[in-house]
Amino acid sequence: MASSPHSTASSSATNPFSTAAPTPIPASTLQLVNIRSHVPIELDFTEANYSAFFMLTFRKFGMLDQIDGTVDARQHIYDAEWTQVDSAIVSWPYTTVSREIFNTMLKPNYNTYCVWTAIAGVFLDNSMQRAVYTQQKFRSLYQGDLSMSEYCAHLKQLADTLRDVGAPVTDQYKL
Repeated sequence: MASSPHSTASSSATNPFSTAAPTPIPASTLQLVNIRSHVPIELDFTEANYSAFFMLTFRKFGMLDQIDGTVDARQHIYDAEWTQVDSAIVSWPYTTVSREIFNTMLKPNYNTYCVWTAIAGVFLDNSMQRAVYTQQKFRSLYQGDLSMSEYCAHLKQLADTLRDVGAPVTDQYKL
């Protein structure tokens, strides 16, 4: 059996679909990426799943280290390729957030990690209030004139928001 150039003996023994971490794409290619095709929603105070879209995109392009704090941007200040990649990524959230959020997070000379942290801060700073408000909306939601699919979609959006603010909905009656 031929092995993939990305697999290792140890990973293929435990997971036949395992591959090495994706190689980050070059800055020249990254600058051509239309982020809207990967993150089809605009982040505002009512939208859920924004970070999930971005996390998938960062994983897909092998760039989690840009946002997870494992890389110190100051160490790469003279690395032209890394700086170009970081600058391209910084523009992504700026073009996918509402005007209200954009105005709270825009800072000159921010790197990707700082922008990502600023976005998280906007949502985590008031997470307790958002959780209480959203829990109340979740528990008082009634179907009324909504179709079943609209009702379920609204419940899912509220549940996703609760998960994002650290108060996930649980099944209390599970045996």
